[in-house]
This record gives sequence, structure tokens and C-alpha cells, in this order.
Amino acid sequence: YQLETAGGFCPDAGAILNLQPDHLARHKTMDAYAAAKLQLFAHMGPEHTAILPPDSPRLATQATDLRERGVHVHWVGDFPGVRVEGDTLIFTGTADDGTLSLADFPLEGGHNQLNAAVACLLAISIDVPRHSLDLRCLRPLAHRLEPVHAARGIRWVNDSKATNVDAARTGIEGLGGNQIVLLGGEGKRGAAYDTLRPGLAAHARAIVCFGRAGPDIAEALDGLPVTCVRNLEEAVLHAGHLARTGDAILLSPACASFDEFRDFEHRGEVFAELARTSPAPDMKDPA
Repeated sequence: YQLETAGGFCPDAGAILNLQPDHLARHKTMDAYAAAKLQLFAHMGPEHTAILPPDSPRLATQATDLRERGVHVHWVGDFPGVRVEGDTLIFTGTADDGTLSLADFPLEGGHNQLNAAVACLLAISIDVPRHSLDLRCLRPLAHRLEPVHAARGIRWVNDSKATNVDAARTGIEGLGGNQIVLLGGEGKRGAAYDTLRPGLAAHARAIVCFGRAGPDIAEALDGLPVTCVRNLEEAVLHAGHLARTGDAILLSPACASFDEFRDFEHRGEVFAELARTSPAPDMKDPA
């Protein structure tokens, strides 16, 4: 939203991480949403760097215009730019080409590896030496795949920041393992919950839908092991009863929080408290 009134703002380097359906109640169309994000690069020139994701035609078509203005265009996952290969970041076509190790990277999820890759590429773009970047010092931020409780072989993970479908998909696929996934809240216009199916089919033993959008999500995921309850408290209790040793109970809602909470932070805090005070489940060994 701030980019809509950014005036002459011009960063030395800027990155757009993705373009997925979100905030359409405000922007109305994906083209308008893309245009708002591209304001980040509106005043860039030859001394500046723009970093783009490779999988969005709406953004990629701007690369030619940026190059014609002399802007250095880099890509996430392509050349010139940065790639993630195994536990290594590879920088090519930059001012400081080479590699950085992810062997001791402390954050869960492939999306966090990409986020770190972009942060490092931004730093290199403003002449921070690559060898001075130490990814081991990073720590999980609140409400972003944040471990909040562990007991009796079960982990509780707060990803309340996942307020749209793409963010939830990223969290589910990034966490991996055996999961009980909590989905729900205030649905957003254009949300395609069925796109969560592949990640849920691969990782979720059970899915608990809650809140105002709960019935819509359950309908979109028909055929998967879905239960629908009224609110987050009931979702946590039900997930606790279903949990087995080795499971992760993941709140990655794919929805806004305003049907029940002040904001996503409030939702995450309540989830963490419910996790810490939930009755211990009857322990079951993995099937």
C-alpha cells in the first residue's frame, strides 16, 4: 500500500519476492496489484539493482524496460542472480560472484532459503562483501514457521503470518514431515484453496478447518482428511487429540484473522498459548 504513494522513492536495490493473489479487495485485478509492486522500481536508473522472481510473467515483462533504463536486473533462481542448489547459494553475474553455505542455516523451509538468498543478493548489490555474510546468525521471526511448543514428541508451529493461500502452501511444503494443518479465518476474495491439495496430500495426516472460511476450505479440499470446527480453540483441541509422536501441528491459515482476532499477531499469540496449555493427547505411535 505504501508503494501507491511512494512519490520519488528510489532504493539503491530492491526485490519483489513473488506476485500471488492477495489484497484484491483493494487492487481489484492482478495487473493492478503488479503495477503497485513495480512502483518499487519506478525511479531506478543505471546505478540501481532490481531483483525479480522468475515465475511471474506480469513482472518479467518489465525486465526489458528496466534494462533499457540501465537498471541491473537480477533473478531469483536464474542468471544473472542467485540460485539455491542443495545447501549452497550460488551468485552469478553479480559484483561478487561465488557461493555461500546453507549447511547450518537455522530456518525451516525452502522459502526461507530463497528469502535469505535475496537478502544476500541485495547486500552484494550495495557492495557488502559476500564473505562477510553469515546466515547462521538468523533466527525465526514470530508467526513465520515459529516453533512455539514441543511436548511428548509433538511440535506446535505458528505460521499465522500465512494470511493467503500461497503463503500457506509455502509453509506446508516448507515444513515437510507429518503434519496436522489448521486452516481458516476470514477468507479473501479469489482464494483458490484447492491449490493447497498437493502439499496437503504429501504432508498432512489431517486437516482442521475453522472460522468463517472453514466450510469453504473444507469443501474445496473434499476427499482429503478434513474436519471442520467453529473456531481456533476448537481446532487446537481437535488437532491435539489427533496428534501422534513425530507430528507437527501447523497453524498456516491461508486466511486473514479478522473474524476472530485483532490481527495475525493476535491469532498467533492465542495459538501459542492454546498449544502450551492444551491437554496432553493419548500418545500413539506413528502408523
